[in-house]
Amino acid sequence: MAEKETSYRDSVIVELQQGLTLLEAAMAARDDAVARLRKRMEVMTSSMQSMILLNPEKAEQDAASERLEEKKQHSGFIIADAANRYA
Repeated sequence: MAEKETSYRDSVIVELQQGLTLLEAAMAARDDAVARLRKRMEVMTSSMQSMILLNPEKAEQDAASERLEEKKQHSGFIIADAANRYA
């Protein structure tokens, strides 16, 4: 009986060690992916900043267009909401 319990305990320990190894590998892969994404974001941010610096008028026009589009969408929601209330 003691031999069976020892064997069972040893097999559980082996499975736990394998699970821990897999978990460590997954965490390392996640850390690598996060590092790559951070690097990519830094590169994209840098290139966007250089584009804005090269053409500030275009950047301001784009920002103004984006604000106007947001206002249009917001007013559209207000109109739709009012129409739904009275429907």
